[in-house]
Amino acid sequence: MAAKIARAEKLGTNPRATSTTPKASLRSGLKQFTRQRMLDAALLCFRERGYQDTTVEKIVELAGTTVPTFYRHFQSKSDLLYPLLDHLTEEVGVTLRALDTLDVRNRKEVRCWLDSYMVMWGRVHKLCAAHWEAVNLNEAYAQQLMDDGIECAAIMEKVLAGMAEEAQGVFKLRLGLMIMFLDRMALVVSVERSAARARQILDEVGKMLWLILNNDHAMDG
Repeated sequence: MAAKIARAEKLGTNPRATSTTPKASLRSGLKQFTRQRMLDAALLCFRERGYQDTTVEKIVELAGTTVPTFYRHFQSKSDLLYPLLDHLTEEVGVTLRALDTLDVRNRKEVRCWLDSYMVMWGRVHKLCAAHWEAVNLNEAYAQQLMDDGIECAAIMEKVLAGMAEEAQGVFKLRLGLMIMFLDRMALVVSVERSAARARQILDEVGKMLWLILNNDHAMDG
């Protein structure tokens, strides 16, 4: 949550910074409406064209506004990467909350959860591709990844509650890394020509995830 709040403040979207007069409130509402239209347009462009091939001109065309208006809201196209990351983090968060409701000691349940992860990934995989494209182009954006992975891992409240406090930091680090790995694994599975090998990949990844979720000592070498 801390990383998301910091990004919101960077973009000037802190909800506490509101005005009290009706006229100012109307202006603020219109400003937020225009901003949201540009954010929605940016996500659509990233999905259809990728990050690098998305231009400010295309974003404002889809949003029905102008380039000068864009720059009154954002410093550059790279500012739109943080809402992209938030969108993907929210999608992953929903699936992790579902995982946290399961008996993670049961290997079959953990493996079945991977199938639901693949369904979620299928919805957002084009945005994932734009995300990784941006990671390769924007160092500041890439530096957010581990913090967001750890924050996603913190969603697993039930699992964390059954874990010694001193083990929780390592668990969140490992699961944060696994979250990033799962995206790339899903890509490999989606293009695998052999259904049998695709299942085998998911089975092996399920075992790795089970070890992390159960804080298995095998992970300590």
